[in-house]
Amino acid sequence: MPKRKAEAEAKRDEEEEQPEEQPNDDDDSEDEDFSAEEASEDDSDNEGEGDEGEDSDDDDESGSGSDDSAPEASSSEAESEDDEEGEAYKEVNVQFEFFDPQERDFLGLKALLTTYLDGLQYDCSGLVDAIIKQTAVGTVVKSSEDDDPFALLSAFNTTRGPAAGSAWLGQVRDYLRSRCSDPDTRDKLDKALSGPGTALLVSERLINCPPQLAPPLVQMLLEEIEGAAADEDYPEEEREEFRFQRYLHFTRVYTDPQEDGEEAGQDGEGGAGAGPSAPRQAAEKKTGKAKSPLIVYVRPEDEYLHQVASWSFTFPVEGRPVAKGDLRPLRAVMCVEAGRMAEARAMMDLVVGNMMAEGG
Repeated sequence: MPKRKAEAEAKRDEEEEQPEEQPNDDDDSEDEDFSAEEASEDDSDNEGEGDEGEDSDDDDESGSGSDDSAPEASSSEAESEDDEEGEAYKEVNVQFEFFDPQERDFLGLKALLTTYLDGLQYDCSGLVDAIIKQTAVGTVVKSSEDDDPFALLSAFNTTRGPAAGSAWLGQVRDYLRSRCSDPDTRDKLDKALSGPGTALLVSERLINCPPQLAPPLVQMLLEEIEGAAADEDYPEEEREEFRFQRYLHFTRVYTDPQEDGEEAGQDGEGGAGAGPSAPRQAAEKKTGKAKSPLIVYVRPEDEYLHQVASWSFTFPVEGRPVAKGDLRPLRAVMCVEAGRMAEARAMMDLVVGNMMAEGG
């Protein structure tokens, strides 16, 4: 099956190589300054030792320090502003690489997915095994090949393939059904989970991951799914497994009760909670429908998938005390038709950018 990890790494390496040309100019300017300081020092020696000679010695020391730090030009450029204590801010560059899930990632993925059901006990090892064994679709993000994953995006058919009858998928289904209090929405959830062509997106990442990771992850996932469904080197039954008609997304979001003046509740059709547009607000006034809670998104793709979702609902995370004034953690469940995934991705790329896109 086709993969795009190598292209992502090549694109990233190309971007990392460009700033390395800048230190050459800095070195030239530092050499010129250093030469001027040497000339000043020679003049001061002719006049005799004194305060001016000491100042020139200090300048020599600072000049040599600049030479030592020249290879870190990108970080030194970020030191133009000082904090309150007068210490310079420094940029910390972290390397991100995209990989296919492998056996070596088992423990790291298990740690990442332990709280997938908000502390509820489930077959986490079974989910990790499914992620690793599904070689056609799925990506993990690591700092290097030997490090633990800190981001994951994959998709599983809910009615076909190895995951269909697994214990972990059944536990996810029961968990989502038990949290959906609206009968009509629960009926849609049941139809999506049991209907043919439904993909369950499994998306987890550390809280401090940069938003720029989302566009390439989504792009690689959709391209891998498209390739897996069309690759004639595989049997028709396996290709059919990845011909998805809709995507069921289960993710973490937050709400601000003080902003809304009401508790987070269940949402119905139309991607509720995605920041209602003016037409939707007008419709709510006419129908008398309660205002949806303000949603704060942690991951960029969640916002745009929510906007194009055919239906969705949210529920509060249980067992997590929230201090007064803090954001309240929620879970959002949304169903996106396959034909609208490209639309959501295009909106995200436009706002966040995509290092894998042409010209990105």
